[in-house]
Formats: sequence, structure tokens, C-alpha cells
Amino acid sequence: MAKSPYNAVGGDPLPFRIPELAEFGFGEGGAAGARIESHPFYRHRLNKRYMKRSGSRGFRYKIGGKDSAPIRYLKPGHDEDSGLDVDQWQAITKGGGLASDAMVGLAGVQGGKWYSQSQFDESGQLKEGAEGFGGRSVYGTLAQGQENWRGVYEGGGYGYPSWAEGWYEPARYVGLEQQLSRMGAVGSDAENFRAASDIGIPLSTDSKYGLDTSGLDMSSPVVKSAAGQFASLTGELTGAEETLQSQLQSVYGGGDVRGSLDKLEMDRKLALDELKGQRLGVARERLPQMERAQAQRAATGLAYSGPLERAIQYGETEQMGKMGQIAKEKRNLEKAYEGDVAAEKDKAREAQRQFSGAGGAVQNYWENIKDIFESARTGAEEVGMAGEDLLNAWSDFGQGKGLQGTDLGGMGVTGYTAFTEGQAGGYAPVTEFQQQPVRAAEFADQMVQQAIGKISGLSANPEIDPDYMP
Repeated sequence: MAKSPYNAVGGDPLPFRIPELAEFGFGEGGAAGARIESHPFYRHRLNKRYMKRSGSRGFRYKIGGKDSAPIRYLKPGHDEDSGLDVDQWQAITKGGGLASDAMVGLAGVQGGKWYSQSQFDESGQLKEGAEGFGGRSVYGTLAQGQENWRGVYEGGGYGYPSWAEGWYEPARYVGLEQQLSRMGAVGSDAENFRAASDIGIPLSTDSKYGLDTSGLDMSSPVVKSAAGQFASLTGELTGAEETLQSQLQSVYGGGDVRGSLDKLEMDRKLALDELKGQRLGVARERLPQMERAQAQRAATGLAYSGPLERAIQYGETEQMGKMGQIAKEKRNLEKAYEGDVAAEKDKAREAQRQFSGAGGAVQNYWENIKDIFESARTGAEEVGMAGEDLLNAWSDFGQGKGLQGTDLGGMGVTGYTAFTEGQAGGYAPVTEFQQQPVRAAEFADQMVQQAIGKISGLSANPEIDPDYMP
């Protein structure tokens, strides 16, 4: 069972720095070792840590008087790290001096009596009708008078704030709230998150290889590791696209470039023209000879002449043989042309496949986009878990002081319990922080799903994109 906070706070020194724990050190400027700028009263508690004595009799030091017993009051020297000036230190530890700063909230000593800070005006002068008490130090007065530690810690007293206001809330701010705020911040200089609109996401409005962010909250956080990764991907894809266009141009031509198909067609026409010339040459060579033989046959009036007929038949057969060879060459030429054309078109289709087909440059691009946002989703979840670790560290901090689970309803923390408000739910700084990793993870997941959809829509053997055709 936890100790009473009044006894624990009043009896044991409370740290004025956040513990050196890894959870408190998360991020670029973690809270581990950070100073708790709490009220000096609660940072140093006016207790026996600074009220040491020696001898066998009780403490009876009085302002302006002398010890009536052989007791020495061992007052430590002024500690600059306390945040108190010399007069304030004297007032707290021994009961001497005046509170020099009315805004500090320290009680003052005047005329051998203590007065609450509320009894001093802004100039540091006692108000009319102010009534002082005791002549001891504040610690001595609280320890022996009717105004006990509980009253001071619960509601404040003698010009001091309650413990919740004077120590717990400042400590919580340094160790928890400030840290969570920094961890969940979004912006160019933020520790973990950048706004989705600022990380360079390629958009569908600018390119067919962009992400559709219409209807999405572009102020959503995205872990900063995603920023700056898209430019290289789009640059690589642009390079691959230019390579594809060059490869297709080498086949189909375009601009000042004559494609391989055009060259094949020209070579085909030249070869056909050459065969045509060969065919005409044969005809021109044999026709006069055959005409003479036929004329001789007609001149003789003979129906048949063996030698003459053989000459005519030989001429016809020779001509037909040469013509057949030319026809064969033409068939081979056309076949070779068709094969070459098919090979060039296959080369073009392979270039298109390597760009926009399964396993090609476009798929690689979307795979990288998916990987970036999968990593961003994991990073957001890790920030959320780091926040949970911080809550646990804060809770452990209180547990180590015997204060975990202590109801602080009467100590200025209405509705929550000490060191556990973050786990209880509804605590604004915690709730606000928890929203950020969730938002970041959800946005990243939407981008992942888009990339997966793009990948699944790719064809194994895509047709040549008409946009790339010359």
C-alpha cells in the first residue's frame, strides 16, 4: 500500500531532476536529467536535509536569541543550485532574513516572527493588521505548530503552494508532458513527424505514377524518415521511361530518327526492285532470240522442225528457270523481312515489359513506395510505443517514491491519481500525443494499400503504350 503523500513528501527528499532512465531520454533532447523547475520549497522541502543539529537536546533555536542548551545547529552553506538567494536560504533553513521577491511565494521573517507571503504587499512590506507566528524556521513551525505538513501539502500554507502545484505538476510537465509534446509535434524541425504535405509525396495530379491524396488529410503526420526519399525514386523512373522511349524510337522511329522497321522496309523495297530488274533483264535477253526462231518457223511454212522447235523450247525453259529462281529469292526475301520485323517488334515489346510489365521499372517504383510507407507505418507505431514507455517510466518514478496510485484529488490534481493519469485515460496531453502515432500509421497504411493496388494492376506482358509511340 502506498504511503500517504503528505508523509512521503514531507519526510523524504524529492528529486529536482528527472531520473536518468532510458525511457526519459527518448529522442533528440530527452527529459533524462532535466531539472524540475519546481517551487524551491518543494524542491528542498525545508526538512531535516537542511535542518541538521547536534547534541542531546531538542532543537530550540530562536531568532535573536541564544541557545539555552549546548546544541549546535549545523546549517549548510548557501546552495546556488537551489534557486534561492542568500536571504531566502537564511529564511528557510534558519529563520533569518526577509523574502526579497514577493513573486517567489516564500514566507518572510520580520521582527522575530514569520508571516505568510500573502501578508506582504508587492513592495515587500507587511500589510496593515498582519499577524505573524513563531520565531523558528518554517520547518520548525510546521513540525511543532497546529499548521502541519498535511495542510501545507494539500492546500498550501504560509505563502506556499500545494505540493501538487509546487512540485508534482512541474515535475510532470518536465518529465512527461513536455516530452510527449515534443515527441508528437509535426513540422520541419519536429523530432519525429513531418506533415504529409511536406515530405514530397508524388501526386497523381502531377503524374500517372503519383499517389491519389484527394480526400486525405495532408496535415497528417508522417515519420520524418519518409521525407526526401521520393525524389530519387521518381528520378530513376524518369530515367527508365526515357530509356524506353529511346528503345521504342530505335524501332518505330520518330523525329529525326529513322527506326529499324523503316530501314527494313526500305531494304525490302530496294531488294524487290533489284529482283524486278533481274526479271526484266532475263526477259530482254531471251525475247529477241525466241522471236527469231518463231519467225523462221513461220517463214518456212513447215508445221514442225525438230532443231527449230528444240531451240524454241530451250529458250522458254531457260527463261522460266531464271524467272523461278527470281521468284524464289523474292519469297525468301519476304520471309526474312517478316522475321526481322517480328524480331524488332518483340524487342519493342520487351522494352515495354521491362518498363511497365511485372517485375519492371514501374513495379520496382511502386514496391519502393510501398516499402517507404510500410517503414513509416512501423516508425509511427514505434513512436507510440516510446510514448507508452515514457508513461511507464513516469509511473515507475512515482512508485519508487511510494506515491503511485495516491489520490491527489485534494492536492491540486482533481480527477487523476499521482503518476498514473496517463494510464487512466482522458488526460489531455497523453490523449493528444496518442492521436499522432495513430494518425501517422493510418495515413501510411492508406499509401501502402494504394501502392499494392498499383502493383496488382500491372500486366505481365503489357501492350506498347501508345503515349510512347512516335
